[in-house]
Amino acid sequence: MGTDPDAGVPVEGAEADADLGAVARVARADLAAATVAEDLLPAAVTGVPDSDRGLLTEEPEGAARGAGVGAAAGPGAPLAAPAPAGEGTLERLAHLEAHGAAVAAAGQGAGRIAHRRRVPRAARRPTGFARPRQGYAAAMRAAVLTARGEPPAPSEFEDPRPDGENPVLEVLVAGVNPIDLAIAAGKVPVREREHPSVPGIEGVGELDGSRYYFDTPVAPFGSIAERALVERESLIEIPDELDPGLAVSLGVAGLAAWLALTWRAELRPGEDVLVLGASGVVGQCAVQAARLLGAGKVVAAARDEGSLARARHDLGADAVVQLGDAGDLAERLRETVGGGYDVVVDPLWGEPALAALAALNRDGRLIAIGNAAGETLALPGRDFRNRLGRIVGHTNFLAPREVKREAYAAMARHAAAGNIVVPVEERPLDEVGAIWEEQATSPHHKLVVRLR
Repeated sequence: MGTDPDAGVPVEGAEADADLGAVARVARADLAAATVAEDLLPAAVTGVPDSDRGLLTEEPEGAARGAGVGAAAGPGAPLAAPAPAGEGTLERLAHLEAHGAAVAAAGQGAGRIAHRRRVPRAARRPTGFARPRQGYAAAMRAAVLTARGEPPAPSEFEDPRPDGENPVLEVLVAGVNPIDLAIAAGKVPVREREHPSVPGIEGVGELDGSRYYFDTPVAPFGSIAERALVERESLIEIPDELDPGLAVSLGVAGLAAWLALTWRAELRPGEDVLVLGASGVVGQCAVQAARLLGAGKVVAAARDEGSLARARHDLGADAVVQLGDAGDLAERLRETVGGGYDVVVDPLWGEPALAALAALNRDGRLIAIGNAAGETLALPGRDFRNRLGRIVGHTNFLAPREVKREAYAAMARHAAAGNIVVPVEERPLDEVGAIWEEQATSPHHKLVVRLR
């Protein structure tokens, strides 16, 4: 008796005897569908290397176990008859399939095999790619994840093909974001995926002579690859004059900032805005978006002095507050704006969010879009209730497509005119491991993998 590695349950007896024939049948179908060269399937045709052949073998424990199909094969002999010499791959697979069917028929009600091993996964389908599947023959260069929590590495991966209405784009650049690291670490259950797979949820690619932003690649494909299978409805055409690196920066990061102010906060002209975490890409986009959307005073808060100087002189902030300084943060926030805030864009949570809530005006809104500074906070109920304040959650994933499309189009127009700027660092695919590690340090620029 053994254990099926696919199902985790014991398997034994004559029901297992047709395993090789089933493998041959699947491999023959895969080969015909993919039109793979004959030398691509040595493991599927001949079993596997002798060190782990994986063919069904009979090792009788005694004479009583020697009856039936096993006895006919002889002690220790493979149950699969060798294919006639000179046959091609398809013919040899057909031979094995027919032999497996005969063995299964002969084994009904026969004695059981004492020890058996399943044909390894590698022998069940065409090999040579990170994740071979029926109908996928060619390979492309991609960042490939092979285990949860591990950084990706440049490698070959199966080439996607159009799937119904969903097209394949030639990827120009792919953005790297904190959410990509969280998904790869298994921290986002709704986006859990099997490995190997390609990471990356956003990119800019070409299709039929036009360039598009996309953020919904179809698993196991991701954006950090030469090509990506994407949902057609998610495609957003970008202006010809917009640099791809800047275009991808307006996606996950830019939309989080713009939608927080428009869709979730419903910012009104003249309202005062506080942007926490203004050193990150989301924060930088939020400072510029608040100014473009007609906010009153815009205050940027962050730890990094250089980023605060840039927010004040280059991005349009009216004032800045350094987080981490001594003193009551809520009081310093109120003093800086001369009262309180109508809207807070918060990618931090934790203590900074608690101070910002204490600095809200009546009917003020804090838009929670991240938790870089902590998972929880202890909120005093009485003060918050008396302010009639609101904490509003946001995620790009739940925004309606048309809302996202309109927001991206508005940002793209501003960016093309030079009114939204983002520091972008583009690096080649071969450096994806280093890029992954740098993203974990919360850099103050957008990390982009250039594929072409």
